[in-house]
Formats: sequence, C-alpha cells, structure tokens
Amino acid sequence: MKNLPNKIYLNFGEITDEEFKEADFEECAEVTWCKDKVFVNDVEYTRTDAFIEKACEWLNNRMLLSSSAHVVLIDIVKDFRKAMEE
Repeated sequence: MKNLPNKIYLNFGEITDEEFKEADFEECAEVTWCKDKVFVNDVEYTRTDAFIEKACEWLNNRMLLSSSAHVVLIDIVKDFRKAMEE
C-alpha cells in the first residue's frame, strides 16, 4: 500500500482525563483515527516496521550498528510483537 503514515492517532473525542482513565477501549463505539493529534487524550500508534527502519538508519549513520546487528534488532522486535499479541 502506498503512503502509509508512520504513525496515527486514535481519536476519542473531547473527554476529560478522568473519563479517559476510566474508559474501557472494548466498550468504545465511535473511535476514529487521524494522522495528526486532534484531542488531548488521543493515543499515538507507531508502525514498528517503520520505526525499526528509522532507528537502524539513525544508528548506521552514526556507525553504531552493523548489518548483522540490524538483523538481530529486527528479530528482537518480531519476538516482542509476538509476545504483545499473547
């Protein structure tokens, strides 16, 4: 897919901090998303694949990460993602 944003925000509307803390995501009915933060309590989601690529690029530019370390870092993130799904 073209033009995927590297991050999006889940928009919950104009709710107070207290309402946000007590809310259950599974009970939310009209959550939308946007490339930009709209409300104070919007939740940022970042694409992990894009994040890892940027992190590896940043480290490579500073000669802090070899290509083999890049592969290890990607494997660590994949394992982390699997653990988060459990």
